[in-house]
Amino acid sequence: ITFDAVRISEEIRLGQRVNSLTISYKNTSGNWIKWYEAPVIGSLRIAAGVPVTATAIKIEVSGLNASALPIITEVGAYKVTTDFELGSGVPNGLDVIDNAENSSAFSASSACETVDSMDSIGGSYINIPAGESVTVSFNGTFAYIYGGCDNNAQFSVSVDGGSEKVLFVADGTLGKAIGETDTLEDGTHTVKITAIDGNVKLDAVCVLNNGGKGLIEFEHNAYTISEDNTYDVKLVRKGGSTGALNVIVNDEPGSAVQYHYVTTQGIPVTFESGETEKTVSVTTQRYTEKTGTLTFYLKIVAAGNESFVTGFNSSATVS
Repeated sequence: ITFDAVRISEEIRLGQRVNSLTISYKNTSGNWIKWYEAPVIGSLRIAAGVPVTATAIKIEVSGLNASALPIITEVGAYKVTTDFELGSGVPNGLDVIDNAENSSAFSASSACETVDSMDSIGGSYINIPAGESVTVSFNGTFAYIYGGCDNNAQFSVSVDGGSEKVLFVADGTLGKAIGETDTLEDGTHTVKITAIDGNVKLDAVCVLNNGGKGLIEFEHNAYTISEDNTYDVKLVRKGGSTGALNVIVNDEPGSAVQYHYVTTQGIPVTFESGETEKTVSVTTQRYTEKTGTLTFYLKIVAAGNESFVTGFNSSATVS
């Protein structure tokens, strides 16, 4: 099963008897991975974390003392809807290659080490010190580098022994796409990640493998627009452009509502075969009252029943 929430209850009418809770899961390789920890359960606890696929779930509790054994009244594992996800945020349609379940795809230099982390997709990440590198093999046409790094760290990405692309990440918090490859020929590739002046935390490589159809996302995940102005927001198609793709760009209000901007009412966008860029226009309106900075959101959704893959920037914040 795939789950990202566990609901568990203790028989609290007899008093609180649990003083330690650990939830682990067995991955498809047969390894037990620690997923969640808490000091108590109480009448009800909903444990939330990154989405994982498991063949078994193990719940371990310890009691306050030997004469007061813990009594568990309910246990359930769930997959929450997209709007309530707390987990990795890896878009559907990407193949996730992580070091826990796909260790044969990874080749690391000797100074790299595996670090256990419940914030990681597979329960651990590979720490790459400055000057060291990790190589990952995959099949597809495009890949994101997923993980984290030291703040303001530089690292390089190269594919199939080609030229290195140097990347800089200001906020290296674990759990995001920190780099990507260019669009590649459909087939088997190797990507090499080399830390330059700080530690890189490689959690996974997220791969697009849909025969060159590609994915669609916003060029950026945030935009700043002055009031009473029109701005062209770019959509990009990565990992291939075979065949036509139809999507819709919707707006969702935040602190900015309909009289602060012109609603999109669903802008249809068609990428013809071979096209890799499109733009949609966003218009803000003049508002005379003092409000400070306001925000609303743009989101890429499917047109009708057409299936497609979005990248990590499937939504964008407009301020």
